[in-house]
Amino acid sequence: QGFDANATLEDAKSVAYKYSPVVYFHPLETSFLADGKRWIERYGPNATLILSSQGQNITYGPVTEEMLYEMGRNPNFTANANQYYWYFPDNFTDAYRNGDPLDEKNVSTASVYFSVMDYEDDPDIWIINYYYYFPYQGCSNQWTIEVQENSNRSTNALLEICNIDVHDSDIENIAVMVCKNTNGSAMPLTIRYMQHDKPTTFRQCSIPGQCNFVPQGMDGLDSPYHPLAYSALNSHAMYDLPATNYIYAGVPIPFIANFLGVFMTDRTSNGDNLASYRFVPTKENNLYLPPFDELNPEQNPDTYWLGFAGHLGFADG
Repeated sequence: QGFDANATLEDAKSVAYKYSPVVYFHPLETSFLADGKRWIERYGPNATLILSSQGQNITYGPVTEEMLYEMGRNPNFTANANQYYWYFPDNFTDAYRNGDPLDEKNVSTASVYFSVMDYEDDPDIWIINYYYYFPYQGCSNQWTIEVQENSNRSTNALLEICNIDVHDSDIENIAVMVCKNTNGSAMPLTIRYMQHDKPTTFRQCSIPGQCNFVPQGMDGLDSPYHPLAYSALNSHAMYDLPATNYIYAGVPIPFIANFLGVFMTDRTSNGDNLASYRFVPTKENNLYLPPFDELNPEQNPDTYWLGFAGHLGFADG
């Protein structure tokens, strides 16, 4: 339904916002989505770009969009991209971690970027990738479970550990695969949600109940195919369903009787209503991301910062 064999990638760009997910944030979240360009304009002058190599630190000065782009085109830089990062002074405000503000309806004022491409195995299918920039990834969530001997009962504890996987800048991804069309009327074929650098959740929309979409009309959305997404507390990993704990890693503790272990978990919001913290897609807040080799800041100055290939910030642990 809705398939148009004559549709082009230009059409994909024009309808991409109609497939852009509505993202719900955890009620305890403190680092929300940010428009990367606006964020760098505001906070970049307070950060310093550093090359850390062979025990030496070389300072390149404040972070600007132009410098990021030039670094991304410098062969000496790209060959050692993992050794570059930026940091903020210890006495600098923590406000840079907050992301863009929410409006009076608890809706994020940030923008997200998207890219479009033809599916290499079928030219009649597009892949639309949506990218979400968070300025900071906070403390990791832990879950401990002790099973009581000779009983079906257990003792559980939820806690946070703040020296594991804490870092500046966090980029998340959701990908939608859909047949070519010109008006957003084709139902997605699949939706892929990324968690911790892995495409962990994969949904096939041809199977009834697998893909969850926002009810048409909610938040003024006229498209029936905006996927539901839930951003996990602190880690921002993307899921299609809400849950108190998604276990993605664990450490068994065999030397303590009846103790199953410590599990790293993601906690998502259980709210998908008009009172929840959320990102609501519009045509204006979904920005096209050109392929890296097509970036041309002289024609589009808004793409300067997208040329950077190093670490977007500093890892605390």
